[in-house]
Amino acid sequence: MNITLLSNLLDLRRGQLLRIQDATGTRLVCTRGALWITQDNDPSDHFIATGDSLLLDRPGLAVVSASHDSCLRIEAPRSATGPLDSLLELIRRSVPNLAAGRGHIAIP
Repeated sequence: MNITLLSNLLDLRRGQLLRIQDATGTRLVCTRGALWITQDNDPSDHFIATGDSLLLDRPGLAVVSASHDSCLRIEAPRSATGPLDSLLELIRRSVPNLAAGRGHIAIP
């Protein structure tokens, strides 16, 4: 099942599970309660409490379980496609040619 969140806050009741697939770079923040988190191919389980966070650092399935009534904030990875990032990437690609005296930076 796919869930579209209208907010990045999600209330979980004690014992409730949340399955998150392929969310590398997503930060999970416990804003209330306590959460147990495990990821595919990670030998460690992670426990976070109010104010703690965990960065999902690998692809595959991550499972979040609420050990108490809890609130989870999900912070999506920062997009590399914002206007400033796009401009910086254009400059990075152009620098070798500029240093060699060839070309210019054409900003669309």
